[in-house]
Formats: sequence, structure tokens, C-alpha cells
Amino acid sequence: MSAVTALKKLNIWIYHAIRLQQNAKHPDTMGGNTISLRHEDYVTMIESWKLPLRAIECSNALSVLFWSSVEDIGGNPHLQIIFRKGDVRKKGITRGWELILSHEIKAGITRGFCKGTATTEIVESLQALRACISDTSHPMLLPFLILSEKISYGTELKQKRTRDWLRMLEQAVADHTGHSRTPVTGQTLSLDLISININRCYAETLWASPLAYIRLIEYFLETMNLFKQYIPLTGLKQFKLMETHDKLIPALKLYKLKQQGVETYANTTLKRLENERSLSTIVLAQRDSKLQYDMGKLQYEMALASKRDSSAMKTIAILGILFLPGTFVASILSTTFFDFQNASSLRAAVSPSFWIYWVITVPVTLIILVFWYLWERKRDGRFVKERNEREKTEDLALEIDLEEYNSQPLQRARPLAVYE
Repeated sequence: MSAVTALKKLNIWIYHAIRLQQNAKHPDTMGGNTISLRHEDYVTMIESWKLPLRAIECSNALSVLFWSSVEDIGGNPHLQIIFRKGDVRKKGITRGWELILSHEIKAGITRGFCKGTATTEIVESLQALRACISDTSHPMLLPFLILSEKISYGTELKQKRTRDWLRMLEQAVADHTGHSRTPVTGQTLSLDLISININRCYAETLWASPLAYIRLIEYFLETMNLFKQYIPLTGLKQFKLMETHDKLIPALKLYKLKQQGVETYANTTLKRLENERSLSTIVLAQRDSKLQYDMGKLQYEMALASKRDSSAMKTIAILGILFLPGTFVASILSTTFFDFQNASSLRAAVSPSFWIYWVITVPVTLIILVFWYLWERKRDGRFVKERNEREKTEDLALEIDLEEYNSQPLQRARPLAVYE
């Protein structure tokens, strides 16, 4: 038995009522496949309080969503409202809020469901709602308070901080281009850090797009005009409702103007960031070109040095060619196999054992040449083997990565009735 049915049996009727979850802690509480109540309680709440059935269709909505419509339920018009933002997930935990309202226009009764995580604006909005208890008869009061907390002065301060950050980056880029009065020192940011800071500053500027909230405020104003058509013109209660209505309209228009100013300010910051990004890219390209030029110059000098070494080696080789034959002949003739002083003829000057020199020299030379050839073949084979093993290892790693990617199962979507 639901709480609503139990109260009705006790002859207790709920008029202005909001089912509240202001500190939802489940990691997927704002996920598209999660509701924070049991299925039976959720259905009972939707049906008994005449809440919009379209709320369940908006559980996967992106960015901030606001929807409103006047539905005729049994001849009794109801202003139905859906206001939510639940597309943020940080550290595996969803964040956001959800507000579902149904205002019975004839009776002036507002019922609804409100859920939010602790890091959102729900807590502050509810505190402000308690302070405005006399104006709670207006169905747009709580959405208005959430909106005002969301686009509070903190958004403008954040844009000012990003502009200060931008000025610091502009000074750092100017230091590197040489157009700054201050020279480049050890405290100047490097170009790599400048690029990282530009990307981070760009992301900070894009956070909480003002254009989305400008459109949201326009939808608020449309809903206010729609609800105004159903406000009776007589009665003290209706007078109080109209008074609250007239207070909200100028405030919404002011918020719209402020968000338009934030949008202009943010667009200017983004354009200046693009300029600094282009300038830093040009400076980095110029430094790369200078580095390549210096490397080319160094390679040219190394080529000249190599050419000089090659010329010197060529000279040494030529000298070796000139003197080696004479040295070889002189070394042979100076051995004991030749005796020109005591010989009567050239034939007698040559020893009969001269063949021993050739028998020893020729095999030793051949053996040395064979060992050198085998050693070169072994070194080439070892190089080829290492290259093949490296290629085989790379192919195996690629196959393992592909198998792991293909073997990952598709994550099933969680059922709708996931309880907190």
C-alpha cells in the first residue's frame, strides 16, 4: 500500500506536496535506466498526483531540459512541468537534478517529485523555497529558484577568471614572439605548457553554455505567459498569485540579459583563445623550422667532415698501394731464402726451400679469409634473426590487442527499476 493511499484512508488529503530526494547517493541515480523509487510507488505517484507521463521519456535527455504543457485531465486543467539536468558523470557517479510538477489550476494545488544529488543546486534552492513560503502557490517558483541558483553570479565570476587566465597566456605567448617588453626567463611558460593551458582555458569557457540557458529562459517566459491565461481575475488568492507572477517576469528578463552578456563575453574570450592558439602554433612551427635548419646545417658540416675523412682515407689507400708492393717484395727478399752476396748466379741466390714460404703463407691467408667470411655471415644472420623476432613480437601484440577488443562483451543496459 502506498503512502498516498494510506493517508486517504485516514481521511488525510495532500494538497501542496513534493516528494523530495535532495541527497541522492546512488552512482546511477541520474542514469537513463534508473528510477529512485520502487516501480509500484513510482506508478502510484505519477497516477495519483497527475504528474506528466513524459517524464520517464526524458530520463536520457542531454543538457538542461525544460518542458511544460497544460493538460485537461477530467475537465480539470493541470500545468505539467518537467525540469531536469542529468547528463554529467564524474568519477563514475552521475550528477544532476530532476523536477516533475503538476499544478491543478482550479484548486491551486501543486504536487511533484524532486530529486537531486548533493553537489547540485537543489539544496540551496529548497532553502530559498522555505524562505519564500508565502509565494509557493505559484507553480514556477521552484523551477525559477533552481534556475537562479544555476546561473548565479558564480558563472560570471568563472568567465572573469578565464579572462584573467587568457591575459596571462597572451603575455606568455608575447614573451616567446619577442613582442613583449619583458624578456623570456626561466619563469616564462614553455610553448608546450601554453598549449595545454589554452586547451584547459577553452574548456572552462565552454562550460555551462549561456546559449542553452538563454533558450531555457525563453521557455520559462512562454510557460509564464501560458499560465497567465488560466489565472482567475478575482479573489485574494488569485491576486497573490498574480503578484508573484509579476515579480518573476522581470527577474527572468534580467537573467536573460545577463546570460546574453555572458555569451558575448565568452565568445570574445573564445576568439582571443583561438588567436593565441594560432599564434603559439606559428611560433612553434618557426622554432621547428629553425631547429630543422640548424640540424641541416650540422648535417652539412658532418658531411663535409666525412668528405675530408674520406679524402684522407683515399690518400692513405693510394700511398698504401704505392708502397705496399715494394715493402712486400723487400720483406721477401730480406729473408734467408735469398743470398745475393755469395751466389754466383741469380738461380743460385734462391734457396731450394723457398717453396716452404708459400706453403705456409697461402693456407694461412686462406684460413684468415674463411674465418672473416664466416664471422660476417654469422653477424648478418644474427641481425636478421633479431629483426624477425622483433616483427613477430609486434604482430603478436597487435593480435592480442585485437582479441581483447573483440572479446569484450557488450555491457547490458540496467533495468528501469534499479533501486537506491
